[in-house]
Amino acid sequence: MSKSVVSLLILSILVPLNQVFAQQIPEMFADRVAFCNSNFDESTASQLRLEFQELENYFIKNGLLKDSSGLSYLSVYKQIAKEGDLKFITDLQLKTMETTDLSILRSCSFVLLSQQEMEELTPRHMALSVEMSNEVGNDISLSKIASIITENLTAKDFDLQYYKLTSLLAFYVISKSYEIVGSLVPTTDYSKIKNRLLIELNDKDELTISDTTSSMEEVKNSIYEFLSNDIDNKAIEVTAMKQSTYAAYVELLDLINEVYTDLRNQKSIQTFGKPLSELSKSELGTIKEQIPKNVIYNKPK
Repeated sequence: MSKSVVSLLILSILVPLNQVFAQQIPEMFADRVAFCNSNFDESTASQLRLEFQELENYFIKNGLLKDSSGLSYLSVYKQIAKEGDLKFITDLQLKTMETTDLSILRSCSFVLLSQQEMEELTPRHMALSVEMSNEVGNDISLSKIASIITENLTAKDFDLQYYKLTSLLAFYVISKSYEIVGSLVPTTDYSKIKNRLLIELNDKDELTISDTTSSMEEVKNSIYEFLSNDIDNKAIEVTAMKQSTYAAYVELLDLINEVYTDLRNQKSIQTFGKPLSELSKSELGTIKEQIPKNVIYNKPK
């Protein structure tokens, strides 16, 4: 498991409350609301609500959570802070969650909240979101991220549905052994893949490909071009500096995931005549084999 990658995702899942308030202040975040509405129809949102409830029940039944209380959720973060990891493996299959891009789940969790549940979030929570982001610094270990969370949020906060949903997603990312962001538990021997697209994020949050500074859009186009043929024998290799910000790093990961999701969706329509979200488990497996996600996450320099 690439703990630095997971740590960044845990923080990015839990703290972007400006996106939750988007539905209450649409004039400030109209682009985010439009993005989420285009990716979440009511049917998808309803299914995800059911899957999150199924996930909570699964965690309670299997001992990760003692019960559904906020105190139980907080206890899991305390465990991660103490042990530096979450020694729990999830084997639950959640179709809609698996076929929805993580960047969409992370950015659009507010779509799953009722108006009353959104109104439970206060300016204090938004302020804490900013404070927790600023506290990270260069230490992006799981234990550090969990410590920041336990120092800033209380059991009462985790009684709120927003924090429950985002925490369930965070626990799922850590414990699930399938490709949710690249390979959290790699099964590919990447040493055999010599054809690699090298992407670096420097200490100024600038992206470079083959030592050439590139914009995010140029990087995206380069990835599409690179993966246009012989995809089985190609890998994306990502390296960041210790001084790179977590926001820039997660944005890069989102971009890579977006490209792979788009390629898989195209292959799904070409092969089965329907998008990823409508595939059966076996059909989804076929698409993942045809479009393998070979992404190498190096340790920050």
